[in-house]
Amino acid sequence: MNDKPELLSPAGSFESMIAAINAGCDAVYVGGKQFSARAYASNFDTEELIKAIKYCHLRGVKIYVTVNTLFKDKEIEELINYINIIYEAGVDALIIQDFGICKLIRDRFRDLEIHASTQMTIHNLQGVKYLNELGFKRVVLSRESSLKEIKYITSNTDTEIECFIHGALCYSYSGQCLMSSILGGRSGNRGRCAGTCRLPYALYEKDEKMNHSGGKYLLSPKDIATIDLLPELINAGITSFKIEGRMKSPEYVASVTSVYRKYIDRYYENPNGYNVDKRDMELLLEIYNRGGFSTGYYNNKSDIMSMKKPNNQGAYIGKVTNVNKKSRTIEIKLNGKVNKGDKLEIWTGNEPFPSVTIKKPSDSANITLKDYNKYILPGNLVYRVKNKQTYDDIGNNIIKVNKKLEVEGNLKVNEGKVIELELNYNNFNIRESGCIAEKAKNQSLTQERIIKQIKKTGDFPFELVMKNVNIDDNIFIPISEINKLRRNALENLEQMILDSYRREPKKLPDYKIDKKTVKMPKCNVNVLIRNMEQLEAIKDFNVKDIYIESELIEIEDIKRMIDMCRNYNANIFIALPRIFDETIQKRYMTKYKQMEKLDIKGYLIRTYGEMYLLKGTNKQIIIDYNMNIINNETISAWKKEGASRITLSPELHNREISDLDTSQSEIMVYGYLPLMVSKQCVVNNTSNNKKLCYNNKKYYLKDRYGKKFLVDRRCINCINVIYNSSPLILLDQLDKVNDLGISNLRLEFTSESKEQIVKIMKLFFSIICNVKQYDRESILDNLGVEEFNRGHFLRGIE
Repeated sequence: MNDKPELLSPAGSFESMIAAINAGCDAVYVGGKQFSARAYASNFDTEELIKAIKYCHLRGVKIYVTVNTLFKDKEIEELINYINIIYEAGVDALIIQDFGICKLIRDRFRDLEIHASTQMTIHNLQGVKYLNELGFKRVVLSRESSLKEIKYITSNTDTEIECFIHGALCYSYSGQCLMSSILGGRSGNRGRCAGTCRLPYALYEKDEKMNHSGGKYLLSPKDIATIDLLPELINAGITSFKIEGRMKSPEYVASVTSVYRKYIDRYYENPNGYNVDKRDMELLLEIYNRGGFSTGYYNNKSDIMSMKKPNNQGAYIGKVTNVNKKSRTIEIKLNGKVNKGDKLEIWTGNEPFPSVTIKKPSDSANITLKDYNKYILPGNLVYRVKNKQTYDDIGNNIIKVNKKLEVEGNLKVNEGKVIELELNYNNFNIRESGCIAEKAKNQSLTQERIIKQIKKTGDFPFELVMKNVNIDDNIFIPISEINKLRRNALENLEQMILDSYRREPKKLPDYKIDKKTVKMPKCNVNVLIRNMEQLEAIKDFNVKDIYIESELIEIEDIKRMIDMCRNYNANIFIALPRIFDETIQKRYMTKYKQMEKLDIKGYLIRTYGEMYLLKGTNKQIIIDYNMNIINNETISAWKKEGASRITLSPELHNREISDLDTSQSEIMVYGYLPLMVSKQCVVNNTSNNKKLCYNNKKYYLKDRYGKKFLVDRRCINCINVIYNSSPLILLDQLDKVNDLGISNLRLEFTSESKEQIVKIMKLFFSIICNVKQYDRESILDNLGVEEFNRGHFLRGIE
């Protein structure tokens, strides 16, 4: 049988951390007030972090600190100093997203363990191997990974693998979502996700709204729960089982941790007799659920969505039977008792649903409530979203029962000799001597009384289990001396444990940014296309590099495109898939091997696994913007990895770009930004009709404001890409772009027609050739679009 996996719990506050430890976790992950992917959790200031590190280590629990966001240049010096403080305090590992920061930590804190955040979108063996070679000890896989894929990865690498077993599921691959950033200015890559996937949307085919009676929250997944799957997950070789929820309450953390602790241990005690108690699943549902649970992508991806309600649904408790408008009361028929302090929510046709807090407990089948809302009607379903009794039980039985380490104690109390207490915990050994034991002149201390006193550990995180006790009869020691002996021994043990984790602080050199921006006299124009018609549209323009969206084009068409480009005097680059999991690889690798032999200039890289795949190529490598490059450290790191060009993140403000080394950079100046890359099919989920998957119709999502977002269905690979409602256009900002020293400008085409592309290209080249300048209104008129955006070029992110 595999080693027991680590149970890793979230802690968004000190209270939640204590709850997780008392509930039986093996490790916690926490974030600081800065540099954390859950910026809206309570989080820990530096002083609290040091205290938390001590608290965990004195209870045999590991603590991982998240620095899993992208970092701006101006923040990196502060980040290094912050890491040095928690490094000295003994943090067990850092969880990282930013590729450049990974390289920086490896250079400056070589003995500090680093884990790859799920924000790095690692979803295949090649990605794991690539990060392992860079010094990562552990990789948190994308939540979209199946059990089959995980088994393949764990069987072919020694890198530790961490997977989520409970909690919220994002619609998009983590690290590949710009929706919150572009629509709301709150970047998920900076820990500030606004949860735009939890908002209502409608699905349209052209101008016709599709029927979706299942609900209006088309992008809102259920939370995952995997206690039924634990045996399979254990046997998949996963190192660490991760619970999501740093934004959740201590009660949530305690209950979920305690349930998974129970079932991991149950499996190892009796694998063949493994079963799940109904009450434990009910507990998880009561604490938090979005329309029940799914098992995510582990076995299949059906029944993942929760379209009726995007937040806590609670547990069904009854139905409205009568509404009296005159007395402003409602009657509810219950299927169970309610407690004082319970919170009930009534599902009317209008959101937000009205809620009521129970003021008196009731065991009866019917209750009358004085709270009234004009939308409440007979037949409305009632759900309990907070069970006060459950919360109280969790508080009394888990949160308030502090975990202590069992420490072996040996005690000698012999007449005429110093009393001796020996403590043993793991490899730690403490021997403490006290006063001389005397023969009792009056009343002696019994062995039971001495042992009882020596075991009073008070606030120390230890529980003494006495093994060898040698106490003479008719002996006397002052109680104060017993207390002193115990206290000194426990203090020394505590200090010895903490000292074993502490490190010497690093004497770090001053942090300097090596910037090499050069103003370019001329920019190269590059274009990304996805079909032959689009290639035909750009043939008369001076395009330097053409990116072919190879996932969408058959190999014979790619060959014809390459032949055509010879006449255009343009270089061909193959744009590799945005997602490259094992299933996609099986379909794609034959095509890749053929493309490697063709007359192409290089590849546009979108995943870490693709970098590993291309280690042997002699062709150029360009890093795409979805690799989230926003600082000089990351630019430098990619250059050292052999990249000939780096595409900057669309989340950068032009002032931030001015601080970057842009000598080998590229920026997108036209195109519809991909806001989400998902393994869910919004068309199939909404229509429940798989026959629609392979048709050639165009589908759009429409939000509350009437904006339409193209759904690009890549059905052969079961991937959806959702594009922004309006194009990013920087054509009126090209003077600023040129001043930034950016040598390559990219135009990306998705669903534009040949005529539209020609119009865009003409406008673009008239600007860069200084034929004419255009303001915003002129661009709208010339391109025939209703609106456009400039991404974050003039706005920026926090």
